[in-house]
Amino acid sequence: MRVQELEVLVLIYSASPNTAVIGINEISKLSVKGEHLRICPQEYTCCTSEMEDKLSQQSKLEFENLVEETSHFVRTTFVSRHKKFDVKHQQQTK
Repeated sequence: MRVQELEVLVLIYSASPNTAVIGINEISKLSVKGEHLRICPQEYTCCTSEMEDKLSQQSKLEFENLVEETSHFVRTTFVSRHKKFDVKHQQQTK
């Protein structure tokens, strides 16, 4: 991992109210073998299983919000046109 990536991980991880801020200088002291990780590289890393889970949950939440925001217009347009179609179709069948 590059230092910038580590800084981001530390900032995200330290955003938790119960977690102390960890400085970049301390990260190299915290390196552990990442065999226990599922997503992060399984080399030597500062990423714990807890950190990996939190980052995964945060990523999922951000992705879901992005999909929700970007698909909102398409959904509302579809619903609106669907209603108009139903009204027209009902009028024609009477």
